[in-house]
Formats: sequence, C-alpha cells, structure tokens
Amino acid sequence: MRNLLFVLLLLTGCAHRGDYLSFKVNDSDETFQLSAEYNPDKTEQVQEYLDEKLTTGNDASFENAEIDATMTLNDKTHFYIRSNPGELLIRFNKSENSKASYLKMKELSKGLKDVLTD
Repeated sequence: MRNLLFVLLLLTGCAHRGDYLSFKVNDSDETFQLSAEYNPDKTEQVQEYLDEKLTTGNDASFENAEIDATMTLNDKTHFYIRSNPGELLIRFNKSENSKASYLKMKELSKGLKDVLTD
C-alpha cells in the first residue's frame, strides 16, 4: 500500500510538473517564424510582453485573448499569430515588411525567450 501511494504521488508530480518549454526560431531568406510551447501559467506574462513590445496607440491588445489571425499593426508590421494558453506561433514574411519590422520581431523573440525561462 505504501509503495502504491508513493507511485501515485510520483505520477501526479510528473503530470503537473509544468516547466516544459519548447522554443524555436526559424529565420530563412523569406520568413521569420517563432513557435513556443510553454507552461500555460506563463500565458499572462507572454501576453503582457507581446503588448509591451508590439502594440502602440490603437493596436489590438494581446492580453486575455486567444488569437488566430493575420494582423497589421499601426506601424504597418504585418504577421500571422496564433496564441493560446501555453502556445504561441508568429509567422512573419520578410518581403511584406520593412527591415525595422523584421528587427523588431528578432528582438521580440530574444526577449520572449527570457520571459519564458525566468
């Protein structure tokens, strides 16, 4: 009985570990893509970071939102985003955007990794 309780506690601890992180950036000649799977408890931090780095003025907020859309920000940055608790995908076509927008996305990816690993 004691061994069974230990195994159940061990399995429960593993199932709820919650520190899984997959973070990938693909930067080719045509596209820049960021994909992340992370602990859903970090979703609010991710959304706040996206708001801080991407939105100005009348841009849509990323906070408290599940998104599956192509977006164009006020600065004309154009990209696809899918955001759900614990998941993020951003796909950015370089030929449809300025160099400044591309550099903004690269910087976003570096900072986002820091947010997720804190």
